[in-house]
Amino acid sequence: MKLAKDLMTKKPLVINSGDEVSTVIKMFVEQHISSAPVRSNTGIVMGMMTELGLVRAAIRRRLNKTNEKTQMLYQEDLLVPAVMINETAPLDEVIKQMLHSPSNRIVVVNGAKNIVGIISPKDILAAVFSDESEFLTLRKRIDLLEEQTEELRKQLKTTKDIMEKYQKIFDDSPAMIHSVDKTGTIIMANKRLHQVLGYKDKELIGRKLTDLYANSCHGEALNGLKTIQEKGKHQNIYSTMVTKEGERIRVDLVSSSLKDHHGNFLSTITAARPIDSESLLRALHGAFKDSKIEELELEKLVTRFDEDK
Repeated sequence: MKLAKDLMTKKPLVINSGDEVSTVIKMFVEQHISSAPVRSNTGIVMGMMTELGLVRAAIRRRLNKTNEKTQMLYQEDLLVPAVMINETAPLDEVIKQMLHSPSNRIVVVNGAKNIVGIISPKDILAAVFSDESEFLTLRKRIDLLEEQTEELRKQLKTTKDIMEKYQKIFDDSPAMIHSVDKTGTIIMANKRLHQVLGYKDKELIGRKLTDLYANSCHGEALNGLKTIQEKGKHQNIYSTMVTKEGERIRVDLVSSSLKDHHGNFLSTITAARPIDSESLLRALHGAFKDSKIEELELEKLVTRFDEDK
């Protein structure tokens, strides 16, 4: 079974008690985060600052005519308790602790009680679905598409030709597949993606990558684009897409890069599939069938995922 250190996001943002409220607001906005641990000058975790707590701190700062006491140490009453876990804790213990976390986050510490990571519901989902055969199918589907276009890269001379041929290959795929260029512009999107997100055929072409995802996932999507350009592929992730009408849809997805016959980056290629609470629950039951996680606890966890999307 995986351990907390295998799930966590390493080097998380940590707020220092001496940081100004205005500085923390900038951190949250620029790094697209919803909560972060606050650490005292002695290294003790004081609690978690959430978006709501930060809004209250900003209002308090605005009302403070003397412009004093605007550091985080004076906002301790606005923090929610931090749930911490050792980096060697097993996955089932992480699940149980997540259920008790007011911020939907778990702070991971090492033996010296130093913060080494943070775990969100998305991190748990990534761990669960990385072992799911259905999810692995998405990775295989991407690999197959790359194999099918290997000859196209050799035979076709222009980017336009390659894109047109590639479109025909995946247009009728049951997976939701899209492709964006280096600027984040959607240059290909198959029928399934249009159907699930409520768009007319070809309507997504020319839109931006961020049009596909919920606002909270924009930073993650853009960072993913950068990773694919640099490394050729992106790890399996859990994210939230948004329909034309604004409805959120949880998805798991996997991405790779499409290159021309010279090895130059042309675009990303991403395959995704929607998942709902029922399928999440089935997957979690399968992943933890040998653990002591109770069914009611799993149902509560799914509710947390709903809140966090």
